[in-house]
Amino acid sequence: MSSKLFPLVLDLHNRPVLIAGEGSHALEKIRLLIESGAQVRLYCEPNDPNLDVVRAQVEWRSPPVAALDLDDVFFAVYAGEDRAEAERLFQLAESKCKLFCSVDDPAHCNVIFPAIARSGSVQVAISTSGLSPTLARRLKDQIQKEILGDHMGDFAEFLGYCRTNLNPRISGFENKKKFWDRVFDSDVLEILKSKGQEAAYKRVVDLLDLEQLP
Repeated sequence: MSSKLFPLVLDLHNRPVLIAGEGSHALEKIRLLIESGAQVRLYCEPNDPNLDVVRAQVEWRSPPVAALDLDDVFFAVYAGEDRAEAERLFQLAESKCKLFCSVDDPAHCNVIFPAIARSGSVQVAISTSGLSPTLARRLKDQIQKEILGDHMGDFAEFLGYCRTNLNPRISGFENKKKFWDRVFDSDVLEILKSKGQEAAYKRVVDLLDLEQLP
């Protein structure tokens, strides 16, 4: 796999996603896919107790995965430890131009699961191109604690509300960019945290009025 990977954020809502594998590796990825709204098709032996907690949320199918099983899926994941099976599924996925990830096996991937720091709708994905999952996880933990915290998701929702209401009053892309940079560098976040949305919104409106003074 190339070290020059192109980062994307995928919309998996209501898209069929295939995952084959078992145990904790599979469970972790299944939960991420379910949270993203994917329609998960799980190819696994029915007696894996590790996966009982998600049994009602996935379409459970018997392995092995056949070539036809990939035809209508958007994304496929292998979370097992059989490298020969990883190679087989990767080649099938490649032949059908499907997104494919073999967990902890970058040689058999055209997609890698990043480490994700999350606060509400704000997500920061960290990838080392498969070189060091431990480094990716440590960076994720640091960003989660020191940058996102518990409040950045609320701030994003608030800024989205402000943009919807106030962008019509600002003409031109450059003027919009300049204004929202000024909002971000102001005390609006602290006001939102200490006094609530109404006071923070008033502050943003005041900044806009000042911006538009002759």
